[in-house]
Amino acid sequence: MSSDQFTIAFAGGTNLTKAHEVTERMSEDIDIKILRTDQRLTGNPLKRELKAFRMSLCDALLDTGFKFDPEDRSQVEVHREGPEYNEEDERLVRHLYDLCMMESKINIAAVGALAREVANLDAVERAHQAPSFAKDPTGSLKTAIDLLTKHERYASQYIEFMDAMVYGEERPSFEQAHIFVSKLVQQTWGR
Repeated sequence: MSSDQFTIAFAGGTNLTKAHEVTERMSEDIDIKILRTDQRLTGNPLKRELKAFRMSLCDALLDTGFKFDPEDRSQVEVHREGPEYNEEDERLVRHLYDLCMMESKINIAAVGALAREVANLDAVERAHQAPSFAKDPTGSLKTAIDLLTKHERYASQYIEFMDAMVYGEERPSFEQAHIFVSKLVQQTWGR
């Protein structure tokens, strides 16, 4: 689905699993990003066009059998809360798995450069939604990794996630995934 002003792209685990066949896990949701293709549109005209496109996207998803309330913006908005990691963030474990599964398929230096660029852009774009991330994106990401090592419950959440969501034969342990992600963070942010 696309228009003159927008197109869509799968993101997150859905992208890795379905589009690139990197992971072998179920997705709890689908992450769809709405991307601008025409940078000339700004202000209120952009907002109107984006709202119309978003509603068309919701209608198309509903027509194909997805079940959600399009009026509940938390279900149809691009997640904009930013990576405000806290001790209750259970998403960390699925990201561990996803990143570990990419190990043999990526150029760590190139991914690191891209990760730094995206983190810095997110810090600017999400400043009002995630002020602590905007102030210190590197520190926020390092905090997320530190949480994984300091709290044993993430190891149990990882095992539960693997049992419930991963259907592939390659099943890295929590320790293997954590070692790879720590190495990635160290090479990317010099930790």
